[in-house]
Amino acid sequence: MSRSAYSVRVAAIYLIGLGCGLVFIPNIILSLFRLPPTDEVWIHMLGMITFFLGVTQYQLAPTEMRAYLKLTVILRYCVVAFVTGFILVGLAQPIFILIALVDVLGATWTLWELRRSMPTAVPQSNSKF
Repeated sequence: MSRSAYSVRVAAIYLIGLGCGLVFIPNIILSLFRLPPTDEVWIHMLGMITFFLGVTQYQLAPTEMRAYLKLTVILRYCVVAFVTGFILVGLAQPIFILIALVDVLGATWTLWELRRSMPTAVPQSNSKF
């Protein structure tokens, strides 16, 4: 498995863990962000979706599909934009930037590894032989 695929697999493990936490112990996760406990189903469903996304990412990472690996980078950087927007309009507390930080670090790692693994161009010779 390439280093870029490995970095996506690590991100997948994070998502699987977070998803399980939101499904089975959501109020503990919420308390980490100083949010009130809830007994509503939405938090469990968010956990389910997060878990499924993590499992999908975990399974696809070793396929080495560069387009998929690049897409994970873009989407993880989008998390930062969304979380920042939510904070700026008052929908989220500033502590949520920690979630964005995890995503930006992971996305940067994957992007770094993708760039490192790019094949170098071989100069073309003008010779006809």
